[in-house]
Amino acid sequence: MVVSSRPEPIFVEAFRDCPKLRLEDLSSGDILEYIQSELCGNRRIKLMSETEPASVKNLVKSVTKKASGVFLWVVLVVRTLLGGLADGSNLAELQQITDECPQELLQLYEHMFDRMHKRHRSQAFRMFLFALESKSLSSQLPSVLQLSFLDEDPWSAISAPIKRLSAEELKNIVELNEDRLLSRCCGLLTVKSEQDQLSAKADACRLDFLHRTVADFLDTIKPLLVENTQNTGFQSDLCLAAS
Repeated sequence: MVVSSRPEPIFVEAFRDCPKLRLEDLSSGDILEYIQSELCGNRRIKLMSETEPASVKNLVKSVTKKASGVFLWVVLVVRTLLGGLADGSNLAELQQITDECPQELLQLYEHMFDRMHKRHRSQAFRMFLFALESKSLSSQLPSVLQLSFLDEDPWSAISAPIKRLSAEELKNIVELNEDRLLSRCCGLLTVKSEQDQLSAKADACRLDFLHRTVADFLDTIKPLLVENTQNTGFQSDLCLAAS
């Protein structure tokens, strides 16, 4: 049995006459359903569909075809397109975003990382290092609430008065941190909820890598992350201890 994430020419030629399963044939329906729900359900895309239905259809077709059955690729690209919509991109620009996205996941991570807004980089780098530090010490990543300590003096954890936050205060802090995480980290970090109750979000919502390959990618660029945060005095291990 030969398993390949992409139809490499050498395998296609060598096993041309052998029985085969193509991932895109099995997952294309699920991928299309996801695109229809997440992208085509967007209010601005709906408005564009009324004036340029053919262009919207071509955009959906491009994303589906380029994914080659890789669902994770679709999730990342759709999130990128939704970000483009939020920034006011038109259909031509959305198509360009899709065309520029590499097909290989590692290259796509690099592409998304390079497109990160400059004013968000410092905070995003701290979040990446915080997640990597936590992963190296424990199987459980930090809660979204703990992200609050990234912008605080870690030594304040010793001097700050001990007080219980109300459920409303916790809810507001968690929602703010969720928004910052999603807007800063170009989709590479996400929020994983262990419970459904909103009141339990402070404990239930945790930082997570979108996929294990994201953690591997961030590990490879960790020296770059450290280099670009060392002048700020940020220490991921100290922040984790303080949180």
